[in-house]
Amino acid sequence: MKRELEQIIVTDANNLWREVVNKTDLDVEAVVPVEMVDPESNTRLGSFHASFVKEDSKIYLQLEDFDTPEWAEMFFQIYEGEWEVCLGGIYRMEL
Repeated sequence: MKRELEQIIVTDANNLWREVVNKTDLDVEAVVPVEMVDPESNTRLGSFHASFVKEDSKIYLQLEDFDTPEWAEMFFQIYEGEWEVCLGGIYRMEL
């Protein structure tokens, strides 16, 4: 079971991995609740959990527990990167 850290608020999806690195220091035993907010209107867009996973000597940024499937779909239209879709609504990208 991963240790849940304090929530972070992110306004730029393309800086997400940096924000998560700053919070977790790449600790694979930690998970960070993330709240995405529109920087112009300060409107809440949605939330999810972010963590890092080590597998076969690779490190992945892993996102899961999106508020809704629609929010996940919208997020990945914004976020740049090659995402792998895993079972259980888990998305991950190799760093």
